Amino acid sequence: MPSTTQYWTDLADLHGNDAVTKARADEFPTQLPGIGEVLGDTKLTGATTGRRDFLKFLGFGIGAATLAACETPVIKSIPYVNKPEEIVPGVANWYASTYFDGSDYASVLVKTREGRPIHIKGNSSFGINTRPARDEKDATMSRSVVNARINSSVITLYDNQRLKGPVLKNTPSSWADVDKAVAAEMDKAAAADKRIVILTNTVISPSTKAAIAKLQAKYAAGPDGTGSLVQHIQHDTISYSGLTNANLKSFGKRVMPSYDFTKADVIVSLGADFLSSWGSTTETNWQYAERRKPGHMSRHWQFEARMSMSGANADVRVMLKPSEVTQAVIALHDAVAQATGGTAVGGGAATEQIKKAAAELVAAKGKSIVLAGDNNEGVQVLVNHINTMLGNYGSTIDLANHTSFYQGDDAAMAQLVKDMNSGAVGVLMMSGVNPTYSLPNAAEFKAGLAKCFSVSFSSYADETASLCSGICPDHHWLESWNDFMPKVGRYALAQPTIKNIWNTRQWQETLFALER
Repeated sequence: MPSTTQYWTDLADLHGNDAVTKARADEFPTQLPGIGEVLGDTKLTGATTGRRDFLKFLGFGIGAATLAACETPVIKSIPYVNKPEEIVPGVANWYASTYFDGSDYASVLVKTREGRPIHIKGNSSFGINTRPARDEKDATMSRSVVNARINSSVITLYDNQRLKGPVLKNTPSSWADVDKAVAAEMDKAAAADKRIVILTNTVISPSTKAAIAKLQAKYAAGPDGTGSLVQHIQHDTISYSGLTNANLKSFGKRVMPSYDFTKADVIVSLGADFLSSWGSTTETNWQYAERRKPGHMSRHWQFEARMSMSGANADVRVMLKPSEVTQAVIALHDAVAQATGGTAVGGGAATEQIKKAAAELVAAKGKSIVLAGDNNEGVQVLVNHINTMLGNYGSTIDLANHTSFYQGDDAAMAQLVKDMNSGAVGVLMMSGVNPTYSLPNAAEFKAGLAKCFSVSFSSYADETASLCSGICPDHHWLESWNDFMPKVGRYALAQPTIKNIWNTRQWQETLFALER
């Protein structure tokens, strides 16, 4: 049956307006003049113009507009009145320095032009930042390895979101006023017998620790003056407390051990991406690469849930759910224990891959490494026992010359949040941390932050700093001096590589000023 439904586009169509209908039928209702008629109209141009002349004028106009758009601006160069000896315009300078942000560590070379850093690469040679190494073998911990995070850190130097001066109660202030306000609050807290807490990421600088120790000495507590109202708490955003607490329980040392992958014939990792984000990655990378050459190549087993950098380079990669890590560690422990005469734990989920990996580990006793990425103390204790049964300590794992990384304490951080909310903390100073953003109980920390006088040394008004009573922005690492002790007996130096340092100061100077 044919449809008789009719649709209208507007009211004119509905009412059948003849004028509108006729206009729609004619797309161009007015007769348009030709191009020759337009150019020859004396009323428009004052003179008749031929087609060739029109094209000439058109070409000239386009050419003139192009030349005007491409004109090079005049830049006046003013020579140095007293040229710095080390600067030659157009010739880059290189500075040896050290990078450490609480997690990544590397000896670096910084390329600068006219005093401005533009590129970062690894430093493998002996220099001011590698004492006391004296030969190529022990030149630097990281050799020439830098990761993407270190390489791109130069970008933040030129970030216009960085604070250019101190802030007190959300108002730009001066350093003198901030020092006076913070000192007054600390004296007030000490008079009320409240704690003064310095919350930082892992600190490996002897100078920074000395500044904190002087502040602790000023606010000594107790009848004999042996204690202090000033407490230093270290907190790592990515926690390794499970591993360090396990080492304390197993060996009496709460430290992150040094690993030597150049001596490892077999590597078994359970969820630890040691080539990208777990442990001392810049050191691990060159060690791992040295043993992945044909001839005397190491054997690498990776058990993990997601495809990681370590998993992509492994000889055997086994898919493992995060919930299965504990059972896999128990199964590996019991398989090694059975082969070495140790005591089994029981309750693991043994698979063919676990059994094969255990057999290869036993065959390479004293020349293997077992790692676990789980931040569970019980899991890490089992891993310690596996490495002990395999005889890896003193060979591929060194506790005597341990690293200084990952000193964060989750238990101390949890207690701090409770103390802040109970009113036991009078002053809280923070550097290198952003707990309001990173803590799982951020709401509790935020509530405690409002109950004490707080200072952040962040270069940005981040989630935590914006809630603090004051902000004392720290220098960028490329414009500040510092020293580091990445391992026992190893020292490194960081020096500024930029000449026009902003009118800010390092937070260590603030601590020394308060001590005075």
